[in-house]
Order: sequence, then C-alpha cells, then structure tokens
Amino acid sequence: MTIKELLERNEKAQAYQDSLTINEQIERLKKHKKSVFTFHMEDGRKLVRGDSRSDRKEMEEFFKQCPQTGCKWIEFHK
Repeated sequence: MTIKELLERNEKAQAYQDSLTINEQIERLKKHKKSVFTFHMEDGRKLVRGDSRSDRKEMEEFFKQCPQTGCKWIEFHK
C-alpha cells in the first residue's frame, strides 16, 4: 500500500466516523482505543477522537503541555 492509498483510506474512515452521531462515535472508539475524548471547539463543533497508545491520564497530561488550537475544553469518555 502506498502512502497516498493509506491517506485516502484514513480520510474515508474519518469521514465515516464523522457521519455518526456523537454517542455512536464515542461507543465505537471505546471498543478499540485506550482513550476517547471530545474536543469542544470555539466555533461550536464537537470532534470525537481517540488514541491507541495513551490512556486518559497520559492524554490529559499531553493536552496540558500542548493546548489544542481553537478548543475551548476537552471532555474525556475513557
């Protein structure tokens, strides 16, 4: 698989994820991510994301050290 193909696959997967409701996204990610969180953005959007390598405590520390641009607050679900 080329990098271009991998990027296209990831874009399609993210588009599918974003098409689900917030609760569906959270429950789906909880099944295979170590941490799951929602970015509450300044423009009103809510972005549900997860991390495969870091747990909640590690991600909380990361976000303290690296504040996310345009994000009012981060809600953790796992």
